[in-house]
Amino acid sequence: MSRYRNSYGGYRGRNTLHDVLKVIAILLAICVVLVVAGLFFGQRYLVFTDGGVRVNWPWSPGESSGSAGSSLDPGDISVEIGPPGSASASQDPSASGSASSEQPAAPESARVAALQLPISSVADGTAGQLLSSYGANALILEMKDQEGKLGWVSGQEAASRARVNADNASINDTLRTWCQGDTYTIARLCCFRDNSVPYYINTMATRVKGGNWRDELKLRWMSPDSEAARTYIVGLCSELAEMGFDEIVLENCNFPYAGNLNRITKSDSYKNGTYNQTVEALIDQIKAAIAPYGTKIAIRVTRGFITGEVVNSGITNGLLESRMDRIWIERDGLTPEIAEQVATAGITDVSTRLVEIVPALETDATGGQASLSVPEAG
Repeated sequence: MSRYRNSYGGYRGRNTLHDVLKVIAILLAICVVLVVAGLFFGQRYLVFTDGGVRVNWPWSPGESSGSAGSSLDPGDISVEIGPPGSASASQDPSASGSASSEQPAAPESARVAALQLPISSVADGTAGQLLSSYGANALILEMKDQEGKLGWVSGQEAASRARVNADNASINDTLRTWCQGDTYTIARLCCFRDNSVPYYINTMATRVKGGNWRDELKLRWMSPDSEAARTYIVGLCSELAEMGFDEIVLENCNFPYAGNLNRITKSDSYKNGTYNQTVEALIDQIKAAIAPYGTKIAIRVTRGFITGEVVNSGITNGLLESRMDRIWIERDGLTPEIAEQVATAGITDVSTRLVEIVPALETDATGGQASLSVPEAG
């Protein structure tokens, strides 16, 4: 008998258990890919509400896909105040997502629903109509972004040198007129993260050997240790308050805490450890500058600032408690919940001072609604 005839040939009988398991594994892998793809491409349609998760498809009733929706520019803000399930939070008129032209009632526990719109909506006169169509009665405007660009024409010399002023020469008067109305208006101000001013004015920059330091987003920062940089920020806040903004939210109002920090040229606070004193002094200057106008001051931080995970930023729980009217912080899905974490840190009046940012609500099916609820302006 030949070697070939005595060898084992390919078995062509029934499938083995191994073959069956391979088929099942392939089918499961396909299902996982389909689910992941569905979540990735469909996440813009997921909306998280107090009643759970719902899906707003482009064809869903009650969602407009017309010109009003396409003009929205929500940035990265979608927030609410108060711990989930609180009595006051349930009165948030934006929670249902329905459009309404009626304004919320005015008791102390009432909420103010806010919509972030581009500054152009104030300039072209559509802001009021858009707010009404979404059932909102407060407006968020990004007045200084992380590139350093301003939404108005500032009188600060640094703004002119860095070429960051708005192109619309009449926007200041337009914003001032708007802020004289009854709509609660909030200005977002990105402080030290500024990709423009350090480029034009190196003396105001966070430096490395031979150039400007850049963070994990490859963006430049003004140095909190620079007196000129702090004066610039105070001046911007003063101008916004004078214009009539009801609230200013400070973002990146701290020493850098992410990116290659070891490359930063070590001087001043980096040498003597006076991070906290430097930021506290700046906040006190801002509060003094805006005090005559009755403008509220808020700050945006992350959970790490509260827990102490972020170090040498200059922001402490003591500063948040004693100097801030409101604290904006991202809801990250971790435990304990943000409200509990903030209360544990010794910050009082959490139900009226905590603003929880919900990234999942940045955009809806129309591509732009952002919502905020804050205590009745008073």
